[in-house]
Amino acid sequence: MFKLVQRQLKWLLLSPKFYLAILLTGCAYGFYSIKLSEFSTYLGEPVNILEGWVYCSSSADAVTISILALLFLFSNTPFSSENQSFEIIRLSKKKWLGAKLLYLFFAVSIFYIFLAVNSLLLVSGQAFIANMWSDPIYQLSIGNMGLNTSSQLLFGIMNIIKCFTPGFASGMSLVLLVLYSFLCLSVLTLLNMKLPRGISLILSVLIQAAGYTIFTRFKKYMEFSPLTRAILNNYQSNSLNSEGLSLIHSLVIFTGAIIVILALIFVFVQKVDIQRLLEDE
Repeated sequence: MFKLVQRQLKWLLLSPKFYLAILLTGCAYGFYSIKLSEFSTYLGEPVNILEGWVYCSSSADAVTISILALLFLFSNTPFSSENQSFEIIRLSKKKWLGAKLLYLFFAVSIFYIFLAVNSLLLVSGQAFIANMWSDPIYQLSIGNMGLNTSSQLLFGIMNIIKCFTPGFASGMSLVLLVLYSFLCLSVLTLLNMKLPRGISLILSVLIQAAGYTIFTRFKKYMEFSPLTRAILNNYQSNSLNSEGLSLIHSLVIFTGAIIVILALIFVFVQKVDIQRLLEDE
């Protein structure tokens, strides 16, 4: 089982499609890193290197693009390797599916680690390393943009600055995005076991579009969008007793939803003819 995971990850890291997805998504994340670096240069003050990642991962546009890239990259999940019939016979359907899901989790984690490193490198030319927020990110968050017109494309992250340290924020941003993305791919996996690949992908994209629309257009109902919970800047505290979204609550929701979807997948795999699905590939 673990050898299958290892082999799949090796194929992923040798796949041009993987690096194309990172390149395209990296452009979206990199846009905000570059703009933050330009604002830092405008003020003549360095930024914290961790802010490059924290800031990019707070953009709903960038996050949505990364989710869509993952959906297209893994659109055929869990049928993503050659000799799958042999793998199923050797491992059993449950172990085969478990290996595929574990592979997905590690692949998503690697994907976001690449994006995080890219974001850090883009601001590293004028950055310091410490567990404290920089003056540029603070000035940006309070709306003090001065005459720098390019900063009009930027946004503030005051909620993060008030509630979290850079170290915690960078790590938690990664955790939220990995959990949310893995949840989305788990749903796609479940759909692929019942529906044609094209229809499953379209439904998954529509789900993302609905979440993005709620987040950007219907602020009153934004807490019902999973995208809202995947972005750290939407939290005002990590306490359950605070007003607004609770970070702990969202982590429980994401984890619980993943467990439910995975349980449905493992129940459903016993009722579906995998061999027929493989022949349809």
